[in-house]
Amino acid sequence: MAHQNIYQHWSSRKVERLFFDSSVGRISYIRREGKGILLFIHGFTASSDIWKDLIEKMDSRFSIISIDLFGHGGSGLPNLQYNDFSLRKLIRTQSEAIFELLDHLKVKEYSMIASSFGGLISIDLATSFLKPERLVLIDSAGLTPGGDRKFENGFKALMSFYANETSRHLYPIAEIFKSLDRGEQLINPVIARNVDFPICIIWGSEDYIFDPEYGRKFSNLFSRTEFHIIEGAGHTPFTTHQKEVAEIINKFIFTNISSHHKH
Repeated sequence: MAHQNIYQHWSSRKVERLFFDSSVGRISYIRREGKGILLFIHGFTASSDIWKDLIEKMDSRFSIISIDLFGHGGSGLPNLQYNDFSLRKLIRTQSEAIFELLDHLKVKEYSMIASSFGGLISIDLATSFLKPERLVLIDSAGLTPGGDRKFENGFKALMSFYANETSRHLYPIAEIFKSLDRGEQLINPVIARNVDFPICIIWGSEDYIFDPEYGRKFSNLFSRTEFHIIEGAGHTPFTTHQKEVAEIINKFIFTNISSHHKH
């Protein structure tokens, strides 16, 4: 059951903060009515609020659903035993909960925009539960980091930031990342090659966790991609270069909508 209150901090249009009790845990999300649903999935340590400035720059006709991942924002922890907390299990549990929400909202067609860790969840959601019409991945996780020193340093910085947080929710999730097996393949390359919807990949030239070369290799996993570099941007270009990112996304989505309706 959804519990509602008007969420006033995004725009002059009616935006609601809602809660949904999935079979695997309660998730909080923001919804704005409109046409053509865009689902936003943030990265580790963020929340649905991180998309605010980007959404303000995007076409105002879009309907928005912006999720707080488990352990972030207003969402609780998933219904998992502590010893069952693994990265793969967390990804699957989260994508399952989002699918249940979309089903509850009777969403059949949607496009998805995801950042960093949210990219892993979006790909699992798209390939295991409900295929989107289009997918935008921004500085997404997905490749095995290996011994990448830049990744290690960036990840340590992220953990250092989170060590100062008081939320008990994120501690178990942070532990998952700390113990991540650097040899683990995060995205199945066979599944990636068989993805048949268009993907737009956007990358910050100064990303301190995943550099542009990582981004290009990541892009090569898929068959239908376009790749964009945002000069001067870091790991979250949509927070610092909103206009550029919004222009890319608007063009990508509307071009593919037009193309889709021609067939």
